[in-house]
Amino acid sequence: MLPGSSIGRALSALVGSGSGVSSNGRSELWAQAFAAFGAHPLLGLGTGGFASLSPTELYPHNLLLEMSAELGVVGVLLIGGVILGFAARLLAAWRTGRGTDKIAASALIALFLMMLVNAFFSGAIQDNSELWIWGGMGVGLSYRLAAQRRRDARAPMLDPLLTRAPTSGARQSWSRPYAA
Repeated sequence: MLPGSSIGRALSALVGSGSGVSSNGRSELWAQAFAAFGAHPLLGLGTGGFASLSPTELYPHNLLLEMSAELGVVGVLLIGGVILGFAARLLAAWRTGRGTDKIAASALIALFLMMLVNAFFSGAIQDNSELWIWGGMGVGLSYRLAAQRRRDARAPMLDPLLTRAPTSGARQSWSRPYAA
């Protein structure tokens, strides 16, 4: 589904061929982001601050390095917490899902992981919208399954309280068997 040039470029980052990370400038951008983090570790340079380091590139093409350079340890911990929270909810949905819910959770996990890897090589934080979409959908699926489990667990407790009992005449109504 991808053009051959895209596949070659993506693989070159992993195997180190001539058109890999260093030749397209990523390694230099990552080094600048890491140096900025070292210079301002607690709160970083501020949002959008990386652009002041490299006027040709507005961001370092790596989500964690962008957050570390611009928001420091605070930003990295926040973004890391959000990503780990998404991963935990996706795994919970996969573990508790049955049938089509488990398939949906598997698809969301695959999409989320694909976009997470992409976020480490391209785009600024706002360009990684699919990462937030798939993570958010995983949270929604996880909470829907949890609500369904709670509803299913309560259902047997409610059955004895509601029984169908005939009343006078042809009309019938709900009543409690032990009511006075």
